[in-house]
Amino acid sequence: MRNARSFLIPAHILAGQEDYAGAFDDEVNARGPHSSIPHWHRTLRPTAPSAAGRAQRRGRPSPRNIPTLPEAGTGGSKHPSMAPTFLGTEASISPRQPPHLQVLPNESIQLLHPRPGYFYIDGTLGTGAQARRLLEHAPDTVLVGFDRDADSIALATSELEPFGSRAVIIHDDFKNWRRHEMPRLPLGGCFLDLGISSCQLDRSGRGFSFSRDEPLDMRMDPRSGPTAAELLNTAAPEELERIFREYGEVPFARRLSTGIVRRRHARPFAGTADFLDAIYAITGRRWRRSLNPATLPFMAVRIAVNGELVGLSEFLHDVADALAASGRLVVLAYHSLEDRIVKQTFRQLAGTPHYELLMKKPLIAGAAERARNPRARSAKLRALGRTDVPEEAS
Repeated sequence: MRNARSFLIPAHILAGQEDYAGAFDDEVNARGPHSSIPHWHRTLRPTAPSAAGRAQRRGRPSPRNIPTLPEAGTGGSKHPSMAPTFLGTEASISPRQPPHLQVLPNESIQLLHPRPGYFYIDGTLGTGAQARRLLEHAPDTVLVGFDRDADSIALATSELEPFGSRAVIIHDDFKNWRRHEMPRLPLGGCFLDLGISSCQLDRSGRGFSFSRDEPLDMRMDPRSGPTAAELLNTAAPEELERIFREYGEVPFARRLSTGIVRRRHARPFAGTADFLDAIYAITGRRWRRSLNPATLPFMAVRIAVNGELVGLSEFLHDVADALAASGRLVVLAYHSLEDRIVKQTFRQLAGTPHYELLMKKPLIAGAAERARNPRARSAKLRALGRTDVPEEAS
């Protein structure tokens, strides 16, 4: 059992937490290890056997045959009070593309512990499904939601329309929250679901995924900043190497940056196929590990383009300082870089008399959730609580 407070995390949440996700991060490859092989490279199958084949040879059930858990609110939960009905945005998503599945949705709400008379920040609205859970769970609360993606803002606006003035939606980076007027209520908590959503991978048309040839944009907010193509076409080789090494921990960072500079002199980068070909020119078109070699370089460029790690620790310190007594800060991270920032920041804050870690170790998804939602495999949920009364409120 995880070392956690029993009054916060029920036993059924902590059960089955063996982590078989492996040593690599698959946050970008959110639909499974082999599903991001592009249609123009269908013959480039990894040499490693599939998970289903390995399971059959070992006499264990294939992941495809593992029964899925019933959705929250359908009678399958032993804790209905902490399992509000999932109300996603299936109607607004093409039948060909599955809706985004929130990772650890009920556990996140329980850790956030929304209370009436407070306002809460959702820094990564996405479809608005998690924000809806929060508003349903605690009446008389107000939610302020941020997102940089205009498509996500549209989805969340539709999802949260029934809540009227209780839902305030802002099209901006959550790190800019101080620039906006907040409700005249104490801040009860903040929730972040970092990284990229399945909807952005599947539907954005901005080059987040390498499963299709799309314009190499990668900006979550197309209104600001250079595109991924502009970055690859103009950055110095030393800067490219730093991006691949620091943001993606790419083992072939120097060779890739040199290859990109050489290639862009012949033909500028324009689409995801161009970037993919540059990567395969270094790694070859066959690989032995289940992780596509393009996963980490694509993730590194996306993080650099959107400045995802810049100012994250400062934001966590800032919003923690604004929390009311017993307020909560809950963060979901999907790769080691952002999780390391969250972990170190929470430890720094917990080293003061004002805050405490609600769990000594991160909460991870159980086997059933990982089977039905591959994005959950690398997710780590951390939570921090305020223990004292802020000076301005005392």
